[in-house]
Amino acid sequence: IFSDLVRLGKFETFDPIHGHTDPKAKPPVGFTQENHKLGVWNGKEFVFQENDSYWMNLISGLWRYGLDAKYVNSEADRILYKFLKVYNLLEHQTFRSVEELLQALDLYDLTKLSLEEHLFKNQMCGYNNGTYCHEIVTGLTRVNYGQSMNLNALVGLIALVGSSDDIVGVVGGNYKVLEYALWRARALVHYNSPVTKITKDTVNGVKYTVAYEDEDSNVQTSEGFDKIIIATPLEFASIEFEGFSLPEEGMQKRPYQLTHVAIIVGELNLHEYFGVSASQPQMILTTEDDRTEFSSIFLHSEYNTQGEIRKLYKIFSRERLSEVKLGEMFTNLTMQYQTEFYAYPVLDPLPAGVRFPALILDDSNVFYVNAMESAFSTIETEMISGRNIAKLVSEHIK
Repeated sequence: IFSDLVRLGKFETFDPIHGHTDPKAKPPVGFTQENHKLGVWNGKEFVFQENDSYWMNLISGLWRYGLDAKYVNSEADRILYKFLKVYNLLEHQTFRSVEELLQALDLYDLTKLSLEEHLFKNQMCGYNNGTYCHEIVTGLTRVNYGQSMNLNALVGLIALVGSSDDIVGVVGGNYKVLEYALWRARALVHYNSPVTKITKDTVNGVKYTVAYEDEDSNVQTSEGFDKIIIATPLEFASIEFEGFSLPEEGMQKRPYQLTHVAIIVGELNLHEYFGVSASQPQMILTTEDDRTEFSSIFLHSEYNTQGEIRKLYKIFSRERLSEVKLGEMFTNLTMQYQTEFYAYPVLDPLPAGVRFPALILDDSNVFYVNAMESAFSTIETEMISGRNIAKLVSEHIK
């Protein structure tokens, strides 16, 4: 990235679903917006449904939620405005810790209390016993993080930003952004090559050696690195460190939220399972209730197969959905695929006296991009962390 001054090496396990990408070919990156009607499901019935009429949506929304939507969205916008200052800050300075960056943005205190506590304490959820927060806000935190309003207020408010109309998604999936970054950097990438060990050598100055397994499970080494950037959660990396120790403060093992994903081709059984006769909603949020067996359902796309329009849905849940349950929720089911992954840390408020993981792991030479996701976990904040670390590296090699 720093022209000829830096030797680039990147070791990454690539998602086999997306295949190998030719680094010489420019990957297409585009953006799209979705517009489907929303429903909020409590495990028994829809407590709120959008319809085609703007005025009916406005009236029913005001009747059920009062002005709480305005108060909460204004607060989310206020926090977003603070957060967006990070781009100007990174033009002129760098940050050596997560705390330092968040304090510069005046956002650090929000990581020490829950979203529920913040919204209710500031009387943003006072109408109808806080129904808006218990239904809409909770629905958004469940779909974005699989967690309730007990997550920290900063990440909770950032999650609410995704409810505004100008949020876009990447055509083909977020991984396209990473492909494009690798293409732009002309990086040497070792696919399916997990790093097993990083060794510090101080015999002739400070140098690092990276050991990794190649695609044939043979151990290989690459020597002579001046700087190392780790961009994967250490909880799952199984990397051994030799010649230096990780800082103890803030490096406690983080619990991660297990997320189950089901991809379904079929028709949402709105009439029999959900008890509605219309063709909407096609976008379903859920409340934090023992009766709710999934976190969200979204119509991901529609496509034509031999003259027949088919619908592809994505379902998030905290536990795997049985084939029987999916058969109840969908009709004309022609394809189903389920997987699970630890998508993000459990984003509880930061306990008193506890620090976030360190951005710098060894003498301004080994850096940790994923330290940032303990505060709030988004692809954008990982990019911000990466940019900050790239600037830290640049400062030390000039």
